[in-house]
Amino acid sequence: MKNKTKKSIVIAAAALSVPMVFMAGTAFTTDIHVSNYTVETGKIDKPFRIVLITDLHGFVFGKNQRDALDIIEKQHPDLIMLTGDIYVRYRPYEGSTMLLEGISKLCPCFYVDGNHEYMTDNVERIKEIVRSTGVAVLEGTCIKTAINGNKINVCGVDDPNVGESEFARQLKALSVTDTANFSIFLSHRSELVELYKQTGFDLILTGHAHGGQWRIPFLINGLFAPGQGFFPKYAGGQYSYNNTVQIVGRGLTKYYQLPQSLKSVFSAETALRDKLDAFPRIFNPPELVVVDVEPK
Repeated sequence: MKNKTKKSIVIAAAALSVPMVFMAGTAFTTDIHVSNYTVETGKIDKPFRIVLITDLHGFVFGKNQRDALDIIEKQHPDLIMLTGDIYVRYRPYEGSTMLLEGISKLCPCFYVDGNHEYMTDNVERIKEIVRSTGVAVLEGTCIKTAINGNKINVCGVDDPNVGESEFARQLKALSVTDTANFSIFLSHRSELVELYKQTGFDLILTGHAHGGQWRIPFLINGLFAPGQGFFPKYAGGQYSYNNTVQIVGRGLTKYYQLPQSLKSVFSAETALRDKLDAFPRIFNPPELVVVDVEPK
């Protein structure tokens, strides 16, 4: 009887170990995940596709960003939007620049800065680098373009670190932009919804929240996000208000492989900012967002 009991325990433990190993691998993966959203509007006649890249934090995926670029190319984007924290002060600029040089060859690309670009104390130089790659920099400005025969307004603001009065000026200036065309608004901060509600844009693309860092699928969308605190409402995903859809990207930020990540977090030699950046995301892999805009 005892032997049968031991055998049952061994079988049960073996059976449980398989899903536990799978869950652990899924929870801590650093592979890029593609999230797809669909937005319908009566302002266009033909569909087009947007890829949103946010919060790269200078990370590199494969040699010369080839892994990331391959995934982006497979989405066949008509537009690529970058919503800040692409560059950071504690990681070389080259990785971010390689990605921008690659995507600029695919389709029109647009960029707004984030808080981390300002933390470099080198934001104007970063904007020069971005422009040199062929990516358009939006600084409280709009660019009118045509995609698949549709007239599109692409607008964006600097991060609030540009200064309270300047951020307010940019936001107000864009809020009165002609909205007869389908209008897209780029901003880094996901939590400024009450301000965004006043703008009247059709589609708002943001980042900054990093998916709430730790997630539990179907239960907790995010544990903590900057500017929102614990259990953030706008951690990542699609949100609707008034006649606007806001999509919050969880970011291409990744941590090191788990052993190296934990070593960095608990090392006395690692700076606090680097500890936070290395802290593992749980059920929250690096994310590439794909938005299909379709006629209603």
